[in-house]
Amino acid sequence: MLDEVLLLQLGQVRQTWAKGQLKEAYDRYEVLLEEYPEHPTILREYGHALFMEYGDLEKSALLLERALEQEPDSIITLQCLCLLYSWGYGHGYAAAGPLYRRLIALAPTDKQICVNAYLGIGTMRGAPGCSLNPQESRDAFQMATEIDPEYVNAWLNLTTLCCELRDWPAAQIAATRAEALCRQQGHSTSYAQKLLDHINRQEPLKNRSYYNGTYLNFRWPNIPLE
Repeated sequence: MLDEVLLLQLGQVRQTWAKGQLKEAYDRYEVLLEEYPEHPTILREYGHALFMEYGDLEKSALLLERALEQEPDSIITLQCLCLLYSWGYGHGYAAAGPLYRRLIALAPTDKQICVNAYLGIGTMRGAPGCSLNPQESRDAFQMATEIDPEYVNAWLNLTTLCCELRDWPAAQIAATRAEALCRQQGHSTSYAQKLLDHINRQEPLKNRSYYNGTYLNFRWPNIPLE
């Protein structure tokens, strides 16, 4: 638990950040780290602030890695690091997969976390240092559709992978489901229709487009300070 003084200080820094006074906020985080150099909450808050603003993402990864050493089961820290690693920051691409799996193990009943984690795993195939094969990628996308059958990106990713594998019957099913969901949810159907065109012609995709989840589960700065 945070003591009252530090809780108040961190709350004030959050407010400063939320007002767009970023330099002031970061300077205040630096001051707090001088006094509490390995405090996990300060490290997490500072790293998360940089992450949310697309600031110094290498520094964000470093801060969050230090925070994770102190709090190995911090969901928000793991979520941020998964994305940073999947973009090549911090420990890099190869480190993303194990963290995504760790998230699933820590939050097996959280549908949004698990769906995004499986999408993240599936999209890592082909990244430098990652040994994921096409079937493992497909299995990850399939799991995402099973956990949340209403999530369009999961079906689009599964369709794209099936097209790449030239499994046209499975691709047809997934693309049809994706297009129907896009219509129901008011999204553009253009990518789903493009995939259906390729499937109907049984024509390999020239470029693959994958979606590795959303940021909707990052509710900071509304997450209570601990």
